[in-house]
Amino acid sequence: MVMAQIGQPTPRRAYADAANKILDRLRADRVAPGTRLPAERQLADELGVSRATVRESLAALELMGVLETHAGAGSFVRGTLEVDQEASAGDTSPLETIPARLVIEPQLARLAARTWDRRSLAAIARPLKALEREAAAGSDRHPTELDRQFHAAVAAASGNSVLLRVAAPLSEVMGETLWRRLKERSWSAEQTSFVAREHQRIYDAIRARDDDLAAFAMEAHLRHVLDELSG
Repeated sequence: MVMAQIGQPTPRRAYADAANKILDRLRADRVAPGTRLPAERQLADELGVSRATVRESLAALELMGVLETHAGAGSFVRGTLEVDQEASAGDTSPLETIPARLVIEPQLARLAARTWDRRSLAAIARPLKALEREAAAGSDRHPTELDRQFHAAVAAASGNSVLLRVAAPLSEVMGETLWRRLKERSWSAEQTSFVAREHQRIYDAIRARDDDLAAFAMEAHLRHVLDELSG
């Protein structure tokens, strides 16, 4: 059972339970290598979960060496249904993490707009400028590390050590393997440009010391990420 690698199913890891069910079905049906899995919508209906949960479960199975995914074509069974023991399939669900970030990060942006100094503002600007260079170059890779650096710099600029301790574990999720795999599966140059523009709006509001606009821009950005994961 995959659950030996993933851990016991909990509300935070609904994708792990779905991954188990998919793998059990593949084994029971003795599905041949190269077989294409049903579409996400069909799997969601059959498993009684959301498409976003199915997307996470497929990404987990891909990390474990069970599936391979081709953009625009779907997910296919690889040559074996034996899982990769070293694969990280117990990561925190990104779908559960974004709502938690929505509670905290708009307030961090609000505080940052009120309290930034030249050093903390420059720390926010550095990953933003690097991301803008990536966008100008037409990068179609998700800028995971630059994204993390930007959000961490906004949090640091808030000057609130308690909120920083709360936000730190949420930032770590953005570096986990499952998060990166989900974001990299169908990332495009247009999305890189879009994220750069959203980060620019957050930065501009903070620099202008417009705390309401900074909080709004951060919330809008995170809601877009959630919509993207849920779509």
